[in-house]
Amino acid sequence: MCDKFSKTMGVIIMDDSIAEKPYTDENDIICWHYDHSQDRSVKGINFVTSWYHAGGYSLPVGFSIVAKTEYYVDQKDGKQKRRSPITKNQIYRELLTATKRNQIPFRYVLSDVWYSAAENMMFIKHDLDKDFIMPLKANRKVALSEPAKRAGRWVRLDQLTLQANTCVEIYLESVDFPLLLLKQG
Repeated sequence: MCDKFSKTMGVIIMDDSIAEKPYTDENDIICWHYDHSQDRSVKGINFVTSWYHAGGYSLPVGFSIVAKTEYYVDQKDGKQKRRSPITKNQIYRELLTATKRNQIPFRYVLSDVWYSAAENMMFIKHDLDKDFIMPLKANRKVALSEPAKRAGRWVRLDQLTLQANTCVEIYLESVDFPLLLLKQG
């Protein structure tokens, strides 16, 4: 099993989670975080993980706790809140850098829409020399050809008519290489 596992080209799965701690006193680590799955803020520990998956097995290979050590006043409600001096996208790239430095053999990075920023895509492609699979938000701007990109003819993704389960080459705004887009059916 170990021999087969070590020779398999795998994927890195990146995700963030919140371990709720509703009854624990608030501090830099146990504090309020927005939970997209619940569409509200929850008190707990927010962490980003990287998982290596190959040959039917998954192993955690990295994690980082989001520590909100800075205070600021929210302009909308005037309340004092906490924030991290490092973004989850920066943590994402640091964990991927550590994965490469540790010589973990992978071909793709899989992540959710939260990490589908152009900067992350460029980092994976150019700095890691890897590919990625991630969803795009409907409001992202794309061009359907390189000439359309050069001319600045961008279209919102949700304005395209796409056939289910068909790949289309697109150019995403702020990304310097073409992407393959697949609409799931």
